[in-house]
Amino acid sequence: MTKSPTKSKSKTKDSNVNMTPKSKKNTSKTTPTKSIQSKPTLKNANKVMKTPSPRRAKKNSPQKQHILNETLSSKHIVTPPTTVNKTKNDNSPNKSEINKGTTTPKKALIQNLLQLDLEKNGQKQSSPKRKKSPTASLRDFKYRPLANTVFDLQEYLDDLVDRGIEEDLEDNDYKFLKQKILLSKKIVVITGAGISVASGIPDFRSQDGIFNQLKEKTTQENDDISVSSGKDLFDFNFIYSSPKALTLFNNMIYDLHTKIKNTKNTDFHNFLNNLAKKKTLKRCYTQNVDGFESHLNNLKIKHPISEKRGEWPNVIQLHGSINHLHCIKCRKIFDIEGKHFLPPAGKEDEKEIQLSDLLPNCSECEEAESIRNVIGKRSQGVGKLRSNIILYNEEHPESEGIGRVVEADILSSCDLLIICGTTLKIPGVKRIVKEFSKSIECKKDENGNGGAIIWMGNELPNQGIVDHVEFIDLVVLGDCQKFAKMTEPWFEKK
Repeated sequence: MTKSPTKSKSKTKDSNVNMTPKSKKNTSKTTPTKSIQSKPTLKNANKVMKTPSPRRAKKNSPQKQHILNETLSSKHIVTPPTTVNKTKNDNSPNKSEINKGTTTPKKALIQNLLQLDLEKNGQKQSSPKRKKSPTASLRDFKYRPLANTVFDLQEYLDDLVDRGIEEDLEDNDYKFLKQKILLSKKIVVITGAGISVASGIPDFRSQDGIFNQLKEKTTQENDDISVSSGKDLFDFNFIYSSPKALTLFNNMIYDLHTKIKNTKNTDFHNFLNNLAKKKTLKRCYTQNVDGFESHLNNLKIKHPISEKRGEWPNVIQLHGSINHLHCIKCRKIFDIEGKHFLPPAGKEDEKEIQLSDLLPNCSECEEAESIRNVIGKRSQGVGKLRSNIILYNEEHPESEGIGRVVEADILSSCDLLIICGTTLKIPGVKRIVKEFSKSIECKKDENGNGGAIIWMGNELPNQGIVDHVEFIDLVVLGDCQKFAKMTEPWFEKK
């Protein structure tokens, strides 16, 4: 005697215990003998089983059929009507032949004519084969690597060359990487200076980076300025401490802007553009100020960030733009032009130059001021233009706008986070990465469902980064430009 299942605390229809009410009517299709109700098995305990209708069971029962046969045999015996055999016309078409298939006679005639024409020319008509989707094998792939698994990109590419093949789908880590990039619907990418180095724009913190270059150049050319690090030239307090420091900063900004303007974007920027074209790029948060993304058709940058969600760009520059100036009074954004960096007229002696002389006037404020003078209103002053780069020790002017975008993207259930070309030294960026990482981790399972977190870089992330991000699925070790080049065939229509 088996133990009866316990009652569930829930009173919903999906309860694990099947309570069958006592009824005088038998709903089975067997003979109407006394039935013994069987207890639910564990196999069907969690399933909602569709029971047959009592009316249908009663209608088809053998007892009723037996009574019906006796009635017909004993009562109301009626002579069946005589049937008239119609002569069949040999020339008339057979009804089964007319109804054969789903095509109309006209369509069938056209198909027959085409078939005869093909047979006459010695060709056989073949039904077009449906092309298999290139992502079909990826959809059924169930795999998730162990946490912080390293995928050596260069080693993989060298192996393909040695074997003379285009890709190796037997490599589970490669297949996992391809699956997540092609099948994810809401991808967030966080980038740093590492993705722009291939274009000739140096990063900031490496041995040959911008900080060290600026330190050497400033020390050699200026005896009266002490620079402990090139980072000082991006510090608000240092830049606006003297006209000489501001002049150095302006010259550096204009030189970098000119170089970026005449430089092409990298393969990784094209990879981002492919994601945007596929409409799977939810957002790219970049620490770069170069603005290479604006050179591509499907990537958009906009300053300042609008309060309307529908007007948010798919690229958010976290540290501003080197290609723009903004007014410190009205916050109007301007494109950088050579005229903004001309030396002050009539002041050849450096001692006569003041900080305000090195900051051009805002044309919007000047126009508004002239209108106020005409109509006799009180003057409100004219604002000055300065670089739109966010400096150290400076309050971020667009922090609220960026915060709104980040919060909305986290709530939108992103399914892939890619971190590339950054060492996560900036606290604000580390915080953004952490929040996205937590939101994706809670949806993952061991079969690969729910999303992924991928780290890319020429070097392995240090233990501090691993502990901070906490949920890295795959570390792609290698050049991000080679990775982007490898993915180009993935986005081609086949």
